Amino acid sequence: MSRIFTLRPSITTKLFVLCLFVILAFSAIIWTMISAFRTVDSLSNTIIERDVSRIIQNGQLVRDLTRILTETNLVVSSFYGQDVVLVTKEKELATMTLTILGRDMDEEQGKVLLKFRSSLSSLLEQCKKINSLKRSILNVDKNLHTTLNALEESVAGKIVNLVLAGEDSMALEQLGALIPSYRDVVLQIALRFTSLDPVQDGNQDVFPITELLDTLHLRFRTLLASEADVATYGKKLLVETVAYRKLVIVFAAEVVTLHTRLSELKGIQEQTLAVMQSVDEQSANGAQTIQTAIRQSISSSVNSMVLLAALVAIVILTIIYTFLLLHIRRPMAAILQGIASVSEGNLQTVISMGRKDEWDVIERALNRMTLELGESYERLQNNNVELTRAHNEMEKHMWALESEMSQRKMAEAENAKLQQQLQHAQKMEAIGTLAGGVAHDFNNLLQGIQGYTELLLLKSGKDESRELHQVLRAAQRGGELTRQLLTFSRKMESKLCPVNINQIIGDMRVLLERTIPKMIQVQLHLNANLRQVNGDGAQLEQVLMNLAVNARDAMPDGGVLTISTEEIAFPDHEGKILPEMVPGPYVVLRVADTGVGMDQETRERIFNPFFTTKEVGRGTGLGLAMVYGIVKNHQGHIVCDSEPGKGTAFIIYLPAIDLLPDQAKIDPATDLPGGVETLLLVDDEPYIRELGQKILTQFGYTVICAESGEMALRIAEEQREQIQLVILDIIMPGMGGEQCMKWLLADFPSLKVIIASGYSDIATQENVLRDGLTFINKPYNVGEMLRIVRKVLDT
Repeated sequence: MSRIFTLRPSITTKLFVLCLFVILAFSAIIWTMISAFRTVDSLSNTIIERDVSRIIQNGQLVRDLTRILTETNLVVSSFYGQDVVLVTKEKELATMTLTILGRDMDEEQGKVLLKFRSSLSSLLEQCKKINSLKRSILNVDKNLHTTLNALEESVAGKIVNLVLAGEDSMALEQLGALIPSYRDVVLQIALRFTSLDPVQDGNQDVFPITELLDTLHLRFRTLLASEADVATYGKKLLVETVAYRKLVIVFAAEVVTLHTRLSELKGIQEQTLAVMQSVDEQSANGAQTIQTAIRQSISSSVNSMVLLAALVAIVILTIIYTFLLLHIRRPMAAILQGIASVSEGNLQTVISMGRKDEWDVIERALNRMTLELGESYERLQNNNVELTRAHNEMEKHMWALESEMSQRKMAEAENAKLQQQLQHAQKMEAIGTLAGGVAHDFNNLLQGIQGYTELLLLKSGKDESRELHQVLRAAQRGGELTRQLLTFSRKMESKLCPVNINQIIGDMRVLLERTIPKMIQVQLHLNANLRQVNGDGAQLEQVLMNLAVNARDAMPDGGVLTISTEEIAFPDHEGKILPEMVPGPYVVLRVADTGVGMDQETRERIFNPFFTTKEVGRGTGLGLAMVYGIVKNHQGHIVCDSEPGKGTAFIIYLPAIDLLPDQAKIDPATDLPGGVETLLLVDDEPYIRELGQKILTQFGYTVICAESGEMALRIAEEQREQIQLVILDIIMPGMGGEQCMKWLLADFPSLKVIIASGYSDIATQENVLRDGLTFINKPYNVGEMLRIVRKVLDT
């Protein structure tokens, strides 16, 4: 039911009356202030007319001093190379300084200005000295250009005379090619010097100039080793370079002196600024006098105005405070206290202020809202309990399902990965077994061909040696192919030595042009300053050939095959770098074609053994797998970049090494050592025994042959005093070479043994080397065998 009550005067009515009172009070204060300001204005006009002339004079002095300082800074910033401007500005500054000194000022201000004038004169003299040094340096630079031109003309004339006489002019042509680079360095020095700002840059930019002069001096010293005329020009250039460097050093010292003078002038400028400040203070004192007089005139009016304003403000503040306390602050505090209680969760709170104005309406509305909020909160709590129970049950079921699915996916992925690794290992093992079986017999055959060919070379003349060398090279090539197959299957380690990739590409160019159809264009882009890599030349040739053949097959209708080399430094290089690459310099070999390209699925499988996209009979699937194995054996990395229809590029990264000194090359046909010792040669192949006996006997040795390990042990027992060295094959029927070696070393500890085999795996070689024996791979050449035999016997 509605309640009828009578309101007192509302808050709005009370607030209107309060505002009307405040307006009347402020009107009285404003009238009093207008009267006071009229009095002050009349007094101020009288005082300003009296003191303004003195302030104007002080202002003129400050402007003249400011102009002198500005002109001084302008001269210092633009004097370099401007002698005429420097002299003109010096006269102008002197005239301006004398004009100021002629004005009325105290003794201390006059001393400061005289000191400023003296320091300015010293600075300008230093500027003249620096300009003079600049002219001298430019003259020396001109002399250097003149001497270089004369040297170039002399060298050109000598080259023409040598060419006309049919003599070798290569050295002079190389010198002539270097002269433009000398001139470029001289021009670079002149450019650096002319762009130098001695005020802004100081003498720091002089040091790069001296470094360039030192570099030029070292280059000119190389001319002293040339013929007499060139050496004369070289001496002259060295003298001019030394003079150039001395002048530059003196220039740097004078620049330091210039900065000292600038620092001194800056200190005096600060004193001059102090003079300007004192003048300003005088002007300020005059203004202060005016302000004091005005304040005194204002003081009397302000005192009465402040007193009236203070009384009115106190009355107004008291009324406002009382109004706010009774009608705003207390009701608002009660409302806020009730709201805070509700926010803390006490929904039974009731606000009670006992007022009969607008606050009573707010009080009843808030109490009604609190009651409805309590009822809603109770319903919400009941619903929340049911939702929480249902959510917990759903989370349990979802977690169990996700866990089961994740475990199943992980198990399937791991199983597929292990299956793929097993298949790859089985393929590699099959390749290794096949390669090892073929290598032994094939290398024994090659040993016979190579050995007998070398014997014929030792006996043949020059007319017959060419064909025999071709046979020998073919046999050596067969041995290299066998070794590559063993290396790929991990049955044999690579023989690494410093090689130049550019040289390998150059040697292979003729073979590539014969292998690749003429409708395919071969382009080479080789970096001439390429460092060497530690590699096996034959294997790297095989890598290049396999990639070139694949490129040929990818371009049946013709195209472009590009082979390029460059050198990068990882991690500075921003190319396509693999995460497993070790930081350092790399030589990059890139073989690219414009063929059909590959999709992503094919790119992921191209290095797998036996994988091929070619039709039956045209590919074995081992070419790129062999390339991959060789690159990994060289501690390198290979990347394939290809897209369908956009061609394919193979990028190979090989660690670069510093250039090693060239090792002395030994001619296999000369300086072959011999001896008179008795040797036991053990091999199951008759032609190998016959070949070894002929070679060693021809060079003075006594050779006893054995066809098996058992026979070797028997002969060694019978002739233990005569036999000094055993050459033993590893793979033989019956007692193998390794077992025979153990028996020989057990019975004859001091006996020397050389293991010679067409095939032995890495583990066998490591065992031989660990026992202190010497190992040699078949096929070997005559010189290699004789040197190893002699070395072992002499050890």
